[in-house]
Amino acid sequence: MWVSTVKAKGRKYAYLSIYENEDFRKRKAKNVYSLGKVEEAVPVLEKWESAPETIPGALKRKGLNPGKIPTWIKKLEKDSLAVV
Repeated sequence: MWVSTVKAKGRKYAYLSIYENEDFRKRKAKNVYSLGKVEEAVPVLEKWESAPETIPGALKRKGLNPGKIPTWIKKLEKDSLAVV
């Protein structure tokens, strides 16, 4: 699972994505959770980092690794600076 960003209508949105199939020759990414606008996504991830019990159960079942959250926060902070 990783964090991805999509630009739409002049705004950047953050999603958690996974590969849809196991065949790595035909990788197809699928967005499984919307974090909202990049600026709004950082506080959500910071909350998950400080209180892992607030992570939605569906994401845990899909394989969310709480150890990757700090890396995602840094990426989104970098992306939000690029937008300004």
